[in-house]
Parts: sequence; structure tokens; C-alpha cells
Amino acid sequence: MDTTVAGKLPSEVHYADQMLGPQTNPTGAIGLVDILRLLRSRRFFIASFIVVGVLAVCLTVLGLHDRYTATAVIVLEDGNSQVMQEVSGVQANQRTRSAVETEIDILTSRKLAARVVDELHLTQNPEFSGNPITQAPDGVVDRLIARSKAFVKTFMGPLSDGGTEQQSGQDTAITALLSHIDISRNDESLAISLSATTQDPALSARIANSLAQNYISATQEHKKEDLENVIGFLQAHNRALASTITRDQQAISNFARNNDLPVEARDDLIRQRIDSMNTQLTTARVSLADLDAQQNQGRAVMAGDTSLDGTNLSSALLTSLRAQRSELEREKAQFETDYGANHPKVRRVAAQITSVDGMIHNELRHVLDDLSAQEKVAADRVHRLESQLSDLHSALQDRSLAAIRLENLQRNLVMNQNLYNVIASQVGKLDPFAKLTGANARIVSTAITPNQASFPHRRRIVVFSAVGIAILALISALLLEVCDKRLRSGDQARRLVNLPDLGSLPRTNLRPPGRTGIAEAFARRRPTVHTEAFRSLYLACRTQLSGTGPVVLVTSPMPCRQSLECGFGLACAAAVDGRKTAYLDLDVEQSGSLPRTGKASPLGIEDVLAGRCDLQEASSTPENIPGLSLFRLNSSLDPLGYTSSFEEMRSLIEQLQANYDLIVVNCAPVLLVNDGNWLSPIVDAAILLVRFRKTTVGELSSAAASLRASHAPLIGTAMTGVDDRLSPFAKRRRRFLGRRYGQVDARGSAA
Repeated sequence: MDTTVAGKLPSEVHYADQMLGPQTNPTGAIGLVDILRLLRSRRFFIASFIVVGVLAVCLTVLGLHDRYTATAVIVLEDGNSQVMQEVSGVQANQRTRSAVETEIDILTSRKLAARVVDELHLTQNPEFSGNPITQAPDGVVDRLIARSKAFVKTFMGPLSDGGTEQQSGQDTAITALLSHIDISRNDESLAISLSATTQDPALSARIANSLAQNYISATQEHKKEDLENVIGFLQAHNRALASTITRDQQAISNFARNNDLPVEARDDLIRQRIDSMNTQLTTARVSLADLDAQQNQGRAVMAGDTSLDGTNLSSALLTSLRAQRSELEREKAQFETDYGANHPKVRRVAAQITSVDGMIHNELRHVLDDLSAQEKVAADRVHRLESQLSDLHSALQDRSLAAIRLENLQRNLVMNQNLYNVIASQVGKLDPFAKLTGANARIVSTAITPNQASFPHRRRIVVFSAVGIAILALISALLLEVCDKRLRSGDQARRLVNLPDLGSLPRTNLRPPGRTGIAEAFARRRPTVHTEAFRSLYLACRTQLSGTGPVVLVTSPMPCRQSLECGFGLACAAAVDGRKTAYLDLDVEQSGSLPRTGKASPLGIEDVLAGRCDLQEASSTPENIPGLSLFRLNSSLDPLGYTSSFEEMRSLIEQLQANYDLIVVNCAPVLLVNDGNWLSPIVDAAILLVRFRKTTVGELSSAAASLRASHAPLIGTAMTGVDDRLSPFAKRRRRFLGRRYGQVDARGSAA
């Protein structure tokens, strides 16, 4: 492959989707092998965590005092009589869960605990008084705690003044007592267990029995007090009701008298008068209507619109005139028949009829005047009756409102009378008092002095703590592994920078160490774990290099000794493969002693660049590896880019390419010195080294980005310092090499 700068594609483009090294976990799932690998890699942390934790638990357990638990049992019962149930409205046979929980809360109240403290004089007990002076610490942990408290009090002074010392001491004892007792029950059972735990077994029994007895006594006292309060309240309320009833009766009597309210319905005169006036008003209105009708008829008759015969107008004179006119009409008809219409008798009768009609007309006028006068009288009567009815209705309305108020007063009176009767009945039943003030519970089991400590169970605590600490250690190791940003596999590096993993180089454990050990391992011409790793790296690079004298740049993000060993091992593997190889060590900080050489030269690369010698004079050749030539910086401590020009370095590389088949250049760390970027235009391939569990994600990303910015031909990464025991086939490989080459030990060094 042509890796010159002009017209070439970066090699990472060709190998972006390839992974030349082994893939650590292709599925991404965590299996048993990964867990075992984690345990092996974090074994020192896990072991230290467990040892320190177990030792701390053991020391804590040794410093704990034995504590003894005594238990008394009480059973909740019905202490109320039927009378108290009726008064309070509580059914005793229906003890709900909330009621039992309330009794448990009463058992843990500070008031009840204060009675126990006073009865047993617990304020003088060091375990409850909290006084470190009277309580002699006998354990290691107790002594440390006592000294710490004394040291704090030296600077802070006393926490309370003398005026409240006794009260604060009692409060401290009550708080301590509540922390030493435990109240429990089984499911829906009415039996309650009272447990007390202290360092003194006899004191534990006394506390449990005292708590049970004081609870029963307190319930009796409270019930007696409640009963007395109920009786006093009911009696006072009855006296108040009696006074209220008397006042209500007087108010009803006065109200009925002041508002003229009848006792019975038949005594209601206003309603009787209203009924009578309604009858009179109806009659007056009928009479008024009749008079008005007669007037209308009279006017119609006088106007000639109707005949008098069809009306009910009447008077003595009008009746006589009407009869006289009828007689004249009969005579006229008779005369007309007998004498003719123009006969004088007929004319005389017609004149009489006309005279009678005038008289009738005058009489009708008199009748109408009489009817008009009667109508005025009837209308005045109707108006007067209506006015009187309106007054009576107003009075009736006032009477109705007063009656409603009277009914309200009567209802209040009845209600107060009924309440008075009920309370008087209940108060009369509150006797005898002895039966009413029975306790709500009874003691069914008293506490005895325990002979075995209930806490601590030292063996159990140590065993379970050890298991918990081990689990916590595993979880902590897993969290450290997850949060660890250091690279642990070539697969991680490949995914991070999108470069192939060229191989993994195991952690060197050669004798002698460093490049001398690597040279001797290759010189023996026997396969070891290390030589096979360098050989694998060389073969991975060989498939990607072509042309005459390719130049391979080996560098790392940060300083590491493995970068020197990796470049030197790569050069040794190429030389053993028969390729004439030149190794240039340009790392001024990490350059150490080269291996023992058959031909040693005191001159360095800077002498060649300065023209003081040629390549042959500056080269050194290791023993038993004749195809390898070593070049190094002799004494300069400055980067090569500051002591020589780029063209001089290009000329040196071209000379090496003319004389060697492969040139391996070991360069300073990329993130510290820019020699790698400076040499990138004249190299054919670049290998970025990753230190196992040392190089972080940020370092590798920054180094790869820096080299890519200068168009360095990166072909892949290689991980150095790998713990080969983490590999699933490492043991099998060492066993195979040890069995086939018996003079090679499991670490790959000479036996």
C-alpha cells in the first residue's frame, strides 16, 4: 500500500470497519466470564474492602454491651358499663383497629413514661440519665465515644443551666426509657406485649411490669375522672335546662296574653267576624249589581230601545199606569173596530194614551232616581265592608305570625323537656360508681428476669455483616468499573477512535527487564507470550505496508515505558522475520539504555543530521539479531524538531529507506510534544499505543484528533501492558507454550 503523502487516502478509511485484534465482548452482555474478569482485576480492592469492613464490624460488636429483654402481656377488655356506653355512645364490643392503635400510642406516651421513671428512680440510673461521668465505659468503642464527648464539652461548655438541670434530667430519662421499650401485638389480637430492653436483666423486668401496672392504674384514674366530669356536666346541664324550661313556659304565657292568642280554635273571634262580613259583603255586592241592572233597563226603556214589559222595573204608580194604558189600548182597538180610525172617540183614547205614556215616563224617571240613590247606599256599604275585612285580615296576619312564634316557643319547650327527661334518666342510672370505673385491660403475664442476652447476637451479626460487606464490595467494584474512564480493551479503543485494534501486548515480566529482555527473548528464537504478541503486531502491520522502506511511527498519548518496548519489539519481530530493520528512538524523555549490542556506537542521530558521521557509524547492532540497526538520540534533551529542520529529517529518512526494508520510529508522546505531528508527512504508517488501565478515553481521543489534524497515516491502535490472565485463552496459551517449549515458564521468561 502506498502511504506517501501525495495522492494517498488515510489508511483508517480503508480499515474503519475492521477489527484486527480480538473483540472483548462482541454481544455487550455481562456474563460469568466478565464477572470473573472483574473479580480478578479488582481483587485487591474487594479483598481490602471486605477485610476492613469485617474488622470494623468485629471491633464494633466487641464494644457492644449485652442487653436483656423482659416482656409483660396485657389484654384489652371492656371496662365500661352499659350506662357509660349509652352516655358515650361507644359500643364496647366493637374495638376497632384504630382504637387498639390508640391504646398502643398511650402506652408509649411521655406522661405514662414519666410515672415509670418516678416510680423506679431512673433519673439516678446511668443508662437513662445520659451522664458519662457516672457511667463507666468498659468497651473500646465506649471509651472512644466518652473521650469524644468530653473533648466537645471542653469547648462548648455545659448544655444546660442549673435551674433546669432536674427537669432536663427527667426529660432525658423519659426519652431514654421510650427508646428502651417496645409495644407490639399479633395481627388483630387484643393482647399487647410490653417489652423493655436494658443492660440489667432485673431492671428490664421491673420496667415492663411497672409500665403495665401504671397503664392499668392510669386508665382507672382517667375513667374515674371522666365519669366524675360526665356526672358533673350532666347535672349542671340539667339545672340549666330546668331554668330554660321555666323561662320558656313564662315566655309562652306572656306572649299569648300580649298577642291575644286563643287557646282553642273556637275562641277565635276574628275569624268568626271575617266569616260574617264575607257573607254580608256578598249580599251587598249582589244587591248593588241588581240595582245597577235595573237602572240600565230603565234607561233603555226611556231611550225607547226596549219595552217596559220585558223589565223588572216596578212601583205602585207605574203598575197602575201600565194597567191604565193597557185598558186604553184595548178601548182604542175596540173603537177602531167599531167606528174607524178617525172617529173622535178613537182620537180621545189616543190622547189619553199619550198622556198616560208621559206619566209613565215621569214615573220611570222617579224610579231611576230612587234606584240611583239605593245604588249609592249599596256601594257605600260594599266599600265599608271591604275596608273592615281588610283590617280584619291584617289583624289575622299579625295573629298568624304571633301563632308561628308561639309554636316555635312551644317546640323549644318540648325539646328542652325531652332532653331534661333523658339526662335525668341517665344521671339516675350512674350508680354504683365502683363498677363503672373498671380498667380497660388486665395483666395476663408478668415479666420475669431474663437469663440470656437478647442483643447482640455476635456470631450472627458478624456472618451477615460479612455477607453484606462482600455484596457491597462487589457492587462498589462494579461501580468503579462502570465509572472508570480508563481503557481496558482494544475493542473500546476501536469504537472510540474508529481505528483497527492491531493487537494486545502483555505486561512484561522479563529478566532482564525492558528492551534488553525483549532482545534476549527474540535471540533465543523460541516463542513466548511476549514474542508472539510482538510478532502478531508486526504481522498486522505488514499486511498494510507496501513499497520500499516503509516508515512506521510508534507513539502514545502520554509518557509510558511500554511505547519504547513496543517499538523495539516490533523492530525485533521484523528483523527476526528477515527484514532489514532500522529502529529510531526519538523520545528524549523515555530513552533508556539500549540492549547489549555486538556493535555499539557512541554517536547519535543528531550527529548524522549535523553531518559529523554517516548512518553506519551511528548505528548499533544487538547481539544475535544481526538484521536490526539501532539509532538513538545521544545526549540532546530537546525535541528533535527544535534542533534540526524538517528537510534534514526527510533526508535522513530517505537515506534509511535506501538501506533498510523497514524503519520503526519511536516518538515522544503526542499530547506533550508535537514530534509525531512534525514527522507525519514523512512516515507511511502510525500506530497509537494505549496503556492498559492507564490511558483514559479523553487522552486517546485527543491524541487521535491531534494526529488526524496533521494527516498522520494512522493504521490502528495497540494496547500495551495487558494482564494476559484476563484473556479467556491466556492459560491455555501459556500451558501450550510451556508444554511444547519446556525451557519457557508461564510468564514467557527463560527458566
